[in-house]
Amino acid sequence: MITPSYCTHRFRTRDGRTVLALLLVICLFLAAAMVAGLESDTRGIGRSSPSIIDLGAGVYLRHKQNDISAHANTPRVDTRSPEEKIVNHTAASPAPRFPVQATVATITPRNAVVRPNHRASDLLAVVDQEDIQPKHRILADKVLRALPSECRDNLRQFFVTYEQNPKNRGLGGESTIIVTGNVPDNEFMALVVHECGHVTDLGGLRGSNNATATAFADGATRMYANDPSVKFYSLSWADAVTTQKKSFAKDFVSGYAQSDPFEDFAETFAFFALHQNEFKIIAKRSRILQAKYDFMQRVIFAGEAQIAEGRSISKSKGIPWDVTKLPFEWMTKV
Repeated sequence: MITPSYCTHRFRTRDGRTVLALLLVICLFLAAAMVAGLESDTRGIGRSSPSIIDLGAGVYLRHKQNDISAHANTPRVDTRSPEEKIVNHTAASPAPRFPVQATVATITPRNAVVRPNHRASDLLAVVDQEDIQPKHRILADKVLRALPSECRDNLRQFFVTYEQNPKNRGLGGESTIIVTGNVPDNEFMALVVHECGHVTDLGGLRGSNNATATAFADGATRMYANDPSVKFYSLSWADAVTTQKKSFAKDFVSGYAQSDPFEDFAETFAFFALHQNEFKIIAKRSRILQAKYDFMQRVIFAGEAQIAEGRSISKSKGIPWDVTKLPFEWMTKV
């Protein structure tokens, strides 16, 4: 007969060893299951558990498998410097295949160089200088891009001065322009146009020394007969300082144009660029002035679009002293 004491005895002796063995098997099974689960979780990291880091210039998605390379089959090593990671890192990151929350943590790497988030400057390098005020860089860039390419192609130095009461509002040579910034915007643009006339004349239009030398010279620089500018000079000038015998005030676009052949060229250049329609009207007053208009239209501005519209001055009987002081409306979109 099996009694309760017998059951207790059997449990505590032989069956007890069986139960212990069963518990050991269960423990081993649970341990194996935990290990298998951990490995499964590790393999899943990177597909569904990204960490999101905002470096300031955009959202950079970095998979956790980069941090747990011991569990990755083919660990990726990011050899970029912190600075390289900041620049354009969004384009280098894969597009997420999971919803991204709008609010993300902001983490700035230690010793990282954080750059402002803006486009690289689109301004011409010659005007994009730190000592030039941003407004004048933009205005100068606009003018240079609108004018014929001879000025841009030959301009090597561009300066803007901010001294009070400068001796000269502008200076120009074969590759250099200096203008004052202490004038209204339209006057600043007109000064740049005028000085571009000098760069075009002295730097863009050149003859060769195998041609005949002429009576015209810019300082020690002799002008030769195959220089296109000589044809323009000869309309009103006998040499660099003397006008033709039958030269009259009506043959010039301004009083300042009568200073010398080089200022005549630059003023006529500026008047054509900024007041083309007015120029066409007043050119009818003089055969020489008409020839200057035709020179600018055919030789310098051939095929170029009109960039500005001058306000009416054609009804005036006299001529202005300085083209850069005349009002105009800018038309070109650059």
